[in-house]
Amino acid sequence: KETGLRDRVTSSLPRAPPREPPPTHRDDAVPHRDMSVARTARFALVVAFLAAYATAALADYFDPAQTYSSLSTSVTSDRYLGQGTAVADGRVIFPPAASSASRVGIYDPNGNSGTGSFTLTLTVQSAYYSYYTSALMLDGRVCFVPYFKDKVAVFDPVTDSLEYFDTGSTTDRKYNGVVTANDGRIIMAPYDENGVGVFDPTVDPPTFTKFTFTTHPSASGNNAYEGAAKAGNGKIVFAPYKQSTPVGIFDPETNTFSTVPHGAQSSGAVFSGAAAAYGGKVVLAPIGPNDSIAVYDPDTEQVTLTPHGQGANAFNGAASRVYDGKVILAPRDGDKIGVFDVRDNSLTLHSPTGLP
Repeated sequence: KETGLRDRVTSSLPRAPPREPPPTHRDDAVPHRDMSVARTARFALVVAFLAAYATAALADYFDPAQTYSSLSTSVTSDRYLGQGTAVADGRVIFPPAASSASRVGIYDPNGNSGTGSFTLTLTVQSAYYSYYTSALMLDGRVCFVPYFKDKVAVFDPVTDSLEYFDTGSTTDRKYNGVVTANDGRIIMAPYDENGVGVFDPTVDPPTFTKFTFTTHPSASGNNAYEGAAKAGNGKIVFAPYKQSTPVGIFDPETNTFSTVPHGAQSSGAVFSGAAAAYGGKVVLAPIGPNDSIAVYDPDTEQVTLTPHGQGANAFNGAASRVYDGKVILAPRDGDKIGVFDVRDNSLTLHSPTGLP
């Protein structure tokens, strides 16, 4: 169903300061860190868990050998940090997400003599449910996507600093899901916002554009999407949060939006999180009473469902396992980590020791 977009509203943002020397518009800068990989390299790493929905004071990770580890942190609030993003030096950067959480989290697998370390740094001012999701930019920086905040935040792993760029939006719960498009623009999935957000850091000065919906995909006009991933054809797939909302498809080449029905049967929430999979497909992670994993196929432009049989709220969030195209499903109320393979629609479950 083609819904289209109207009213391309573009707000010019303040000119970005020079990259070298480090910008002065930042909070609590720490000394420069050397990086062995050029910032302009394209990266395919995806962090395995959406820590925004964690229920324990842990930095959690799941490696390709299906071993689970957890690292105690100073985090004490539920839903404290947002979706993490791995950068070129191996660290994982987490935006502050919940309530009054105000500091950026950094997990360093090489810290603490190689056993891993977790630190909180950089204070986001007036923090309140600030940034739920993040994405790796083509130049190696990390974009924090505004939820309640009215500004995009960009973390620079070379200088460990933050820069801010205005969105011009007054909506409370703006975006919840993000993907870096092939052209370098940052595509944001709308939650309560009435259009797709696009941050363009490739121009000088950077711009933020909202492509407003002609017809809002959510019948209620809110709680639309929670998660996004890029399909093999370059289009961006949005995971619908509510059963009545169709899957959203944004085409960065034409800046157009369309929808595809998903067919999931649920009395409320259906998906939270999306991840790229083998063959250019996209997996949507189930949530709430929804008992099906969804797969979007860009070749057919259709969604198929596979029951998971793990009960309500078994999973929450998905991540690509880049070396084989399988998708990791993070546990929510369940005690199992799921690994889904789109080649045969199989779900493998793991119950590692120590999973909270």
